[in-house]
Amino acid sequence: MKILSTGIDIVEVKRIKNIYFKFGTRFLDKVLTLEETSRLEDKGKSFYQSLAGRIAAKEAVYKALNSYDSKIKPKWQEITVYNQDNGSPAVSLKITLE
Repeated sequence: MKILSTGIDIVEVKRIKNIYFKFGTRFLDKVLTLEETSRLEDKGKSFYQSLAGRIAAKEAVYKALNSYDSKIKPKWQEITVYNQDNGSPAVSLKITLE
């Protein structure tokens, strides 16, 4: 697979924690898929770090896709960040192009 573009994003854990305290599960429902939400529930103490990491990864994917083609604007729910069996992060996309 040829790499067309890369994206990077940094998310402050404290900012994500404050947003979660303010909006609760409504926030999770907006930015995470059901698969991501269920995996975060198992994180315990690292819940907020994992949540921030997922959001940063989604933003990086969005930026990479959008820089390749400005018409590609995936929704939060169309990007799933997960860990492979060996622990390395991976992304699954289900993007509807208009």
